[in-house]
Amino acid sequence: SIRRNVLSLSSYVFYPYGKFAITEESELESRLPNYFASVLLPAKVRLSKRAGIDQSRWWELTRHRDWQIEEEPKLVSTYFGDKGSFAIDEEGHSVVLQGYAWFSKVADGRSSDILQGLSAACLGLLASTTMDDLLAAVSNHVGGGQWDLSTRFVDRLPLPDLLSDRVPADVFSSLVDLGDRISRGLEVSRKLLDDLAIAAYGLSGL
Repeated sequence: SIRRNVLSLSSYVFYPYGKFAITEESELESRLPNYFASVLLPAKVRLSKRAGIDQSRWWELTRHRDWQIEEEPKLVSTYFGDKGSFAIDEEGHSVVLQGYAWFSKVADGRSSDILQGLSAACLGLLASTTMDDLLAAVSNHVGGGQWDLSTRFVDRLPLPDLLSDRVPADVFSSLVDLGDRISRGLEVSRKLLDDLAIAAYGLSGL
């Protein structure tokens, strides 16, 4: 779950893919005897009736989203939300079910430190009041102050290239610092965060 831009691993899903792949029922029973007997086997008939399921692997998810089989650092969001509904999955351990994930596209030639800093800076930007203003311009309001964070809306968000020369180095480094603090649940100056977000768009100086 995500609350105030902090990712909390409070719920778990059975995810038998990638390095955890289980392709045979006999293997499933052998490797997870208790879970198989107490949870999966009693639900086998119901699970097997799901549309689109391979009957020989009835224990798998209806949609496992193969882009998350490999564990990679990513930004994640809820399905509906606001500026507080984005977070960083630093280790790539989380599985997104009702939500979305964003992966870096600047991996070539970039160090892991730069990419980690970019994720933190992006989170700082996404956690700002400016982001709520932008979501209001591109998304559908679903009530309770929440927006539809579906790809078809979020893809329309105008986001600055935080690694370009157009974003001052001090603005980027400050966004990294605040984004890192936000991801760890620490308090930050919301006024400073909003000023930095505006500066990142080149709309105003600090």
